[in-house]
Amino acid sequence: SPDPPFMSYGLGVAITKTSMKQSKHSNFSCVNSLTNKSGGGGGASSSSKNFDVAVVGRGLCGAAAARHLAKAGVRVALVGPLEQAARSKGVFGAHHDEGRITRKTDPDDVWALLAVRSIDRYDEINRESGGVQFYEEVGHLAVAPRDSDTVRERVGNARALDVQCERMQSESTAFKENFPYLDIPPQYDGVYERAESGFVSARELVQAQALAAQAHGASLVEEEVVGVHRDQEGGGFVVQTPSHSLRSQKILVAVGASSNRGNLLPGGPNGEQVRLALSTRTAQTVHFVLNSHDEHRLRNMPSIIYKDDHCWAYLLPPIKYPDGSVRLKLGGALMRGAQATSEHLEPGKRELVTHDDIVAWYKSGGEATAAEEMAALLNQLIPGLQPLGQINDSCATTHTPTGRPFVGAIGSDGLFVCTGGNGLAAKSSDEIGRLAALCVLEGWPQGEVALRREDFLPIVLDK
Repeated sequence: SPDPPFMSYGLGVAITKTSMKQSKHSNFSCVNSLTNKSGGGGGASSSSKNFDVAVVGRGLCGAAAARHLAKAGVRVALVGPLEQAARSKGVFGAHHDEGRITRKTDPDDVWALLAVRSIDRYDEINRESGGVQFYEEVGHLAVAPRDSDTVRERVGNARALDVQCERMQSESTAFKENFPYLDIPPQYDGVYERAESGFVSARELVQAQALAAQAHGASLVEEEVVGVHRDQEGGGFVVQTPSHSLRSQKILVAVGASSNRGNLLPGGPNGEQVRLALSTRTAQTVHFVLNSHDEHRLRNMPSIIYKDDHCWAYLLPPIKYPDGSVRLKLGGALMRGAQATSEHLEPGKRELVTHDDIVAWYKSGGEATAAEEMAALLNQLIPGLQPLGQINDSCATTHTPTGRPFVGAIGSDGLFVCTGGNGLAAKSSDEIGRLAALCVLEGWPQGEVALRREDFLPIVLDK
């Protein structure tokens, strides 16, 4: 009989759009068997526990990389635990949520391009997964002071990438008719994407990528990785889980905030563990549980980003959560400076130094004072809300010195990383994962001129 951690979700099981919707948030209950029967991608029986590439980290970028690797025909294992029902242990993921903004407009040209390439493949991911629904095309609105850099750069990048958007003045009839629930001051501009934007369920996007990867021959290993070390006997690497030792010629580590945990990056000359130049920072959100009236009046709401001189915020439209509640979510921060009213509303600024710090933050649910201020900001932007309740949540983002993800090799022995989403990676994770897969297979893609390899190179800290 198969070992329990190896599960086959799309093989020998009739997975349709209906059945996937029924199994949503069920921790992949529609399991099959250890043996990979798909025949796609050249994947060997996962009982051999020998792979060409092991992807450590079953998050947004890791699952995307596994899909692209499997499509290329290599024997690949995607290793990482499923989401826990309760935050009681030490493995958490920023993708354990139902709402992440997706949009093609961005004031940064690189992040805009990563988003465009990823969003253009959403249909492909849905199809290859057997119909997992992870994307809602509700549109996106970005609001900022008129003629600000963020507005000009966002519109300019949209034109360069042929992204369709409209620029509206906050005082205009068109703005008020499209967004009657918003209270935006005069002299602001809105950049509105009506199509190919909205939000993704990060949970369901990971599920879709994992199912698609397995349909192409990947093996899914649903345990926490307790260590990665060099294989002194056969070369390559050994990925250790509580139940198994997986041998692989190459390793791609895509574990986000856990990258510097101390046992996953044997990148030193003699296999010593190394650390990356990453900063992990707190983030938090507030969720208003909506009544039926507010849910109805906000039914056409797009995802929203709001920036002014003293704060920035992002809002997700009404989304149904696994507990059955319909929630309106806000995240954001006050800017530093004279207009900042509290140090607490800077959830993206406080650094989490150790892995224990990260675990404690995830378990905390965030800071109460920050949550109060964020709730006040939500009431300011959308007046008249009468929430049935408020839920506070904590998260973590991982930042690089370059503002770009780390994608590439550490040394020359087959160790690769894909990490450092800088709080921007969810919508763009498929392209980031594709670039990581290409680096593992053949190096930075030849002919890639829009994205420079040097901008994505991992930076290893000196001891």
